[in-house]
Parts: sequence; structure tokens; C-alpha cells
Amino acid sequence: RNAVHTRRLHQGRQQVLHVLERSLSKKESQLEQLHQADKSLDRADEYEKYGHLLMAHAHESTSPDQEQIEVKDLYDEAETIIIIPLKEQSDIAENAQYYYKKAKESRTSYKKAIERIGKVEDEIEELEQLLGELNGIEHLPDLEKWIKKKSDILEKYGYGTGDQKQAQSPYRKFKIGKYEVWIGKNAKSNDKLTNLANKEDVWLHARGVAGSHTVIRMGNQKEFPPKKIILHAASYAAYYSKARGMKSVPVMYTKVKYVRKPKGSPPGAVVLEREQVEMVPPQKPSN
Repeated sequence: RNAVHTRRLHQGRQQVLHVLERSLSKKESQLEQLHQADKSLDRADEYEKYGHLLMAHAHESTSPDQEQIEVKDLYDEAETIIIIPLKEQSDIAENAQYYYKKAKESRTSYKKAIERIGKVEDEIEELEQLLGELNGIEHLPDLEKWIKKKSDILEKYGYGTGDQKQAQSPYRKFKIGKYEVWIGKNAKSNDKLTNLANKEDVWLHARGVAGSHTVIRMGNQKEFPPKKIILHAASYAAYYSKARGMKSVPVMYTKVKYVRKPKGSPPGAVVLEREQVEMVPPQKPSN
């Protein structure tokens, strides 16, 4: 009983710990980026200066395809030459207004970042407090009571949600109509996914590029699912591949029973005995 209790306590605590530590890491990275908001203010000053300098030359004409203009920097005592990029098909005055707008947007971005810093710091403090409380729990009933008491706060950071289940699963799971779709997360996950799949499941992979193994769960149904289901799943396989940036990607598919892993091959490597190919646009799963 003690061993079972200890194991369940460890597993339950690790699940929460994983979510909180991942959230803390994200918040700390976010805070670091927000503390670099001064760069937005520097850009705003530069853009505004470009606008002023261009307005001083608004009477001059430029060619429609001119990419830049050289002017004296009136804000520098030495009046050094400064090169200002120009928007095509816009005159100098229109370019000046463009830089004034950019300056305003950069200052707004800076203001929002400064306002956000306080909230992120509070969230980091809250996460550190939760982690401290969690690490101090030594009994399973106390852990269960703590999770129930903190359920709203824990859910805010992803515990008990679909995001947490996806993160803990060895592969991603989605639904297309009544069909469940599995998608590997990495090479080892690809191997596990394919090994766990039923021989009648449909296996998909972007052709000619690295990517995730994708499986449409079929149970013991020997026929293929409707073509629209295959195309939908194929678009997921295309999205989770190195060809994600292409407009259309060739995706091969076959039954799992025709997918073979050669002995001694690296993780994720397989050989197909037969295949079909469809061209699909990459699509990120929405569920």
C-alpha cells in the first residue's frame, strides 16, 4: 500500500509540476522580451526623425521605383549623410507620413509592453508560490485536496485542459468527424505511434521530407475512410512536416500493415511496401 501510495503521489505531483514549470518557463521568457521594450522606443525615435527629415525635403521629387533617399542628418552637428528607405509608388511626403505612423505604432507597442510587465511578474510570483506549495505536499489525500482547492488557478495555466493532455501524451490526438487521428511529436514518438497503431489503421506522411507520422484510427475496418477524411488528415501530416511553408504538399498514405521498420534503422525511419499519394495544402489542426 505504501508503494502504491508513493507512486500515485509522485505521478500526480509530476503531472502538475510539468504544467507549472512549463508555464513558468514561458512567463520568464515573456518577461525577458518585455524588458527589451526600450528597443521599440528607440525605433519610434528613429522613425520620427525619418519623418521630420523627409518633410524637410517634401518639395523634392522622386521616381516611383526609388528605393531610398540620401539626406543630411539635421539632428547631427556634423550633418552626416543618412540613408532613408522609401516605399515604392509613394512620394516623399507620403513616406514621411508612413514613418510618423510607424513611430506612433512603436510607442504604442512600448506602452503596452510596460503595462504587461507588472501582470507577468505577478503571474511568475504566483507560479513560484504554487510550485513551493506543491513540493511541500507529502501525502496523496493532501495533493488531491490541494488540486481541488486550486483548480481555477491551475486551469488558468493549462492543468486539466486539452493542452495539458496533448503535452503529456506521447503523440498528438485530434478528431476528424468520427475518426481519431494520431500525429507523432518526434522520431521516437513516430516509432511508438506506428507500433501502437492497428494494422488496418491508415498511415500518412509528407513525401520526400522529414515530418510526423500520422495515423487515422480504423479499428478493424479493412476499408479506407472516405476520401475527404484522408485529405483532411493528409493536410495535418503536411503541416507537421518540413514542407509546411509550401502551398501544396505530396502526402503518401497506406495501411499500417504495409509500413515496415528495417532492423537497425534510426528512430522514425520506415519502409512502405505500397502507397498512394495526394497533393494537399498544409493545415493546422483546430481541435
